[in-house]
Amino acid sequence: MTGGTTVLRPWAEPCAPLMVLYARVGEAIGHQPRRKAKDEAAFQRTLLSFLAAIAIIALERSGELRLPFSNAALSAMGMRPLKDVRDQLEKAGLIEVRLGFYDIDHPERSKLTAITPTPKLVQLVQESGLSLGDVVRPPAVTTVLTEPFTSAGEMPPKVREQDRLIKRYNEGIGGFTLHQPNGWTSSRIHLVRLFKHDWITGGRLYGGFWIDMPRVERATLLIDGEETCELDYKSLHPHILYAWSIRKLDFDPYVIPGFEHVSREVGKKVFNRLINGKTTALKFIKKDYQPYLQSGKELDAFVAAMMDRLSPITHRFASQAWGQLQKEDSELALKVIERCMKEGIPVYPIHDGFRVRLRDKDQVEGIMKEVYKAIYGTNPSVCMK
Repeated sequence: MTGGTTVLRPWAEPCAPLMVLYARVGEAIGHQPRRKAKDEAAFQRTLLSFLAAIAIIALERSGELRLPFSNAALSAMGMRPLKDVRDQLEKAGLIEVRLGFYDIDHPERSKLTAITPTPKLVQLVQESGLSLGDVVRPPAVTTVLTEPFTSAGEMPPKVREQDRLIKRYNEGIGGFTLHQPNGWTSSRIHLVRLFKHDWITGGRLYGGFWIDMPRVERATLLIDGEETCELDYKSLHPHILYAWSIRKLDFDPYVIPGFEHVSREVGKKVFNRLINGKTTALKFIKKDYQPYLQSGKELDAFVAAMMDRLSPITHRFASQAWGQLQKEDSELALKVIERCMKEGIPVYPIHDGFRVRLRDKDQVEGIMKEVYKAIYGTNPSVCMK
């Protein structure tokens, strides 16, 4: 699913300006349908949480909320009335909504619903006297299990220990400033870890404004005025899969013999769909594969060649291995973050990559290699983007 999920949180003791905004929005919404007392209380709690999140977007004049709206997701978030809140605010002209969707056959193509404040809501936020300091603070809940299975159980001790690390990161990262050359920055610097269904599926870090930035824009970011670079584990998931099979991957898994005309990016896209999907029979989509692959028949031939090339791990294709792979790369990222924190190095994770000061490049690259080798026993390839 593309885009980082916005994590809404409850507000037990909202500040006065937030309550002013809450009242003004209530007036703008106007007449409400009658609800049972319990449902009305849930609606108002959800509205308050939503307003605190959208107010940040309004104050910064940048970004958007990205949220899932399936019944399972809303139940997991403890905000079942969120769809009603969204519809009421849109009807009142306070937000603009770009609906997302879930592609059951190709989950990686799914998109979260994107929500932005209208000028009308921006004006209400300004008139309320609300400031970023009123609504921006490290989240109390930093590890979230979405759409939990009944068998998921309590948070495991290891995950709880990692959660404490995330909290320490959130408390300390404000000591540095990640910003664009013109000085623009965002208050959305705190990380939240999201699992799905159980404690072995997912676990990646979200929340930081830099994560969802286009790569070209992210490349311009500075840390306290210093030039930055982005370090990334090359072909991480194929390497992890080979490690699970007690084998070493010593070639580029996205470049397939006999198909040298097919770009590496297309090869990576095909690999990810084989891992993320429920079948190895991929649908031919012109905009995704042309001009490198011209037809479904040619795509099928490419898939067959890739499966032959990667035969030690093809049993992982169409097996929903993506969830466990994300858990593995998130644990790898957390270990790198922990080492960098001990060294006093500011680091901004992008899943299995890291935005760091250019002067810290060699040290962080060394940390990444040491952490990987300690887990998998082989030397990884780290590239600079």
